[in-house]
Amino acid sequence: INVLGWRRPGPVSAIITYLFVALIALTIVTGSVREVLSGLPVYQPLHYAGAVPVHQGNGLVMGATVLVVLRAFANGGSSLTGVEAAADTADVFREPKGLNAGRALTVMAVVLGLLLLGVAWLAHATHAAPYIHEYPSVLSQVVRAVFGRGPLGRLLYLLVMAATAAILLAGANTGVHRFSALASVVFKNQALPQPPTNRVDRGVLVSGIVLATLSIILLLLTEGFVTFLLPIYAIPVFVAFAMTGYAMTKHHSTHRERGWSHKLAISLIAGILSSIVVAIFAVTKFVEGAWFVIFVFLVLVPVLILLNRRRAVPTERMRR
Repeated sequence: INVLGWRRPGPVSAIITYLFVALIALTIVTGSVREVLSGLPVYQPLHYAGAVPVHQGNGLVMGATVLVVLRAFANGGSSLTGVEAAADTADVFREPKGLNAGRALTVMAVVLGLLLLGVAWLAHATHAAPYIHEYPSVLSQVVRAVFGRGPLGRLLYLLVMAATAAILLAGANTGVHRFSALASVVFKNQALPQPPTNRVDRGVLVSGIVLATLSIILLLLTEGFVTFLLPIYAIPVFVAFAMTGYAMTKHHSTHRERGWSHKLAISLIAGILSSIVVAIFAVTKFVEGAWFVIFVFLVLVPVLILLNRRRAVPTERMRR
């Protein structure tokens, strides 16, 4: 939206968000009522290509089950990455900014948790299987089972799918919208050669064009397969979560303001849990795209640190 020159995408993003939440809530309520009264249609995952029946067996099966649970935990954790939006945009809230951002974060977490649990329960009730080639996504299967294949059901199905696509586009726009502000902060810390915040005609952001180009390249290389794109998105987010948790832990241990002990405990737990998610992603998704993120981290972080040190030397000399 910003790349096209829309300077205030907030109302558009709000409409998309409310529409998506309303439609998913309608799906959960309708599905719950149908399951209680008459039961929902049940898919047969064993008929899917590549499905293998698993029975109670030896330790090898148990080990595979643990790996599946870890991968499910990592994939589910990626659905929580949206909560960073409130923290990233805390500066745009009305005064008191911290209190309002905290309230927005609480509401967001509650709504996200309810929607996630509701869809997960419906997926369990309908035996919806994870996406593979030639089969729809879990959400698509759930919505189809809940609303059926009648005229009204098809209309609601199309509305939910359209709202889902729109919310994903709005989420992608957040990265474009906030990248310039993030790059500016990194530049102030002397880790970028120049702040990429220049605007060209009609408010088009140079950073947005760069991000869009890189996104197109990734989509072409991976053929839009979510399994390969998910680690590229989730690992950096949870690394940021972990670093923020540890940074706030150090802050509370150093300043020791009122109520610092429980704040320190919360920050430390958040950092540890985020680190666990990063480790799970790195191991379970290594061959599915995580290797690329690890490679970029190993190359890019030392380069940024070196750039910071080289820029810091002239600055220190000028101060003298």
